[in-house]
Amino acid sequence: MNQQGSKEYDWFLANLGKKIELDKHLGFLGGLKEINDGKYAIYFANSQIEIIYHVATYMPTIEGDDQQINKKR
Repeated sequence: MNQQGSKEYDWFLANLGKKIELDKHLGFLGGLKEINDGKYAIYFANSQIEIIYHVATYMPTIEGDDQQINKKR
């Protein structure tokens, strides 16, 4: 149910790639496109690969879902 991370966690994410807005990003989305996926993700690309990180703290917490299944998919 975490909705934000520590400063150290945020530093870690910043070093994985760039924080992008899902609805404006034209590259690889890794299946992140539904409203329940949140607004942001971490993205990295070079000449050989594209990676998008599904970051649970960027995804909305759904009230009444104790398991937060969407964040785990």
